[in-house]
Amino acid sequence: MEEQPHPGPIVELHGRCVRRAELVLPPASPSARALRIWVWETADAEQVLTAAIAGGGDPYAAILWPAAVAVARELPGRVQAGQRVLDLGTGTGLCALAAAALGAHVLALDHDAGALRLLEHAARQQGLEVETAPFDLAGDAALPPGELGILADVLYEPALARAAARRVAELVGRGGRAVIGDPQRVGREIFLETLAAAGLAARFEPRSGPGPAGADSVSVGVAWVG
Repeated sequence: MEEQPHPGPIVELHGRCVRRAELVLPPASPSARALRIWVWETADAEQVLTAAIAGGGDPYAAILWPAAVAVARELPGRVQAGQRVLDLGTGTGLCALAAAALGAHVLALDHDAGALRLLEHAARQQGLEVETAPFDLAGDAALPPGELGILADVLYEPALARAAARRVAELVGRGGRAVIGDPQRVGREIFLETLAAAGLAARFEPRSGPGPAGADSVSVGVAWVG
């Protein structure tokens, strides 16, 4: 049985009320050790979502979403020490931290500066090296060098889904690989169509991620491309 994230007490960091959400990732082999990783996420997801709806903000980087958990569980045995990993739209940074714990050189990218600060804080506390940088997935800037790209739950808007497909094609075109986690967001078909137009295909395999506040697990599709 997969262990679900365990929430800790509420604290204030960098102007945000957050709590520590801890997850144990299963080992890739019987001889390997399990990884215990934790992130800082908002202490009140419902409040953050409500405020975002009212004010037109973006709440996604503040919450540990099921897709990030599902993708993080894919990484042991696939991420290699010394590999260059890009976590695109890193959010709380679970996948970035997991890759770093596996020995990868990780660059975590997000447009939310506050989320990047919390990720840097979590990395320092766990003795992990994660480089961060602001980045617009839908912008014109080229991707930094990387061998593996991680995109967890970034298909929630059509324009962003097209941008995600473009980034996957960009990475694979340079000889890299990408893993995408998606809980059947509105942009999945657009992502697949845009990817197909670039000559690439993705097949989402069913996985599960934790539901909010201890609710039932959420079905997440995970696809590897390249």
